[in-house]
Amino acid sequence: MTKLVNHNKCSCNHHKTGPKKQDCFIKDEICGNFTINCGCKDDVWTSPSFPVSGSITVFYESGCAGTLLVNIFSGINKIDTLMIPLACEGKNGNSKSITLKNFNRLEICCLGSCHDKCKACIGRFCLNINYRCM
Repeated sequence: MTKLVNHNKCSCNHHKTGPKKQDCFIKDEICGNFTINCGCKDDVWTSPSFPVSGSITVFYESGCAGTLLVNIFSGINKIDTLMIPLACEGKNGNSKSITLKNFNRLEICCLGSCHDKCKACIGRFCLNINYRCM
């Protein structure tokens, strides 16, 4: 479900005092599409082993939920929630973005009821994240 778009761009910043101390960060852009059944939630992205910092953008194209909930976690703690309203019929959807430190999981909740027109919440997410080189 997750597609890696741009992988491992390492940028290192040498301090003016010389090459003794070095800060090295990796930058990734991770994007993917989601289709989540009405009344369900799903982890659309999880960091493999450590928290990251960066920007999260979620686009809610269509679905059964009046408001799509996007929960952002650090470990087991929910640190923020984006609430994205369903666009009016005939519109192109809605999106929201947020920039955070130290998150490691993105959960999307499609808390609508099923009806004949749609059986799922559909959209796209992108993360532009930074983390320290190991």
